[in-house]
Amino acid sequence: MFHRSDIDALVNGFTDDCMFQFAEQPPQQGREALRRFFAARLSRQKNYRLTKTLMAVDGNILANVWEGTWEDASSGKLMAGRGLEFWKCVMG
Repeated sequence: MFHRSDIDALVNGFTDDCMFQFAEQPPQQGREALRRFFAARLSRQKNYRLTKTLMAVDGNILANVWEGTWEDASSGKLMAGRGLEFWKCVMG
């Protein structure tokens, strides 16, 4: 979905009341906030390529490692990043 920049498919994988936080940004809630986040991010990243590796699952927590490459949309510079994600499923 990231490779195709398919924001609808990305957002539809989450519930209407989802909560998310990316890097130093404050926590946000809801599909519309998620849509704005993905749209802004993908507008800055051309030819984004993402690889994720599942590292652990423990109860309702999932951990993965990600590596991404892209071209900066404004400068054309090739970029790369990597990090960890922790997902927590909260059923209410």
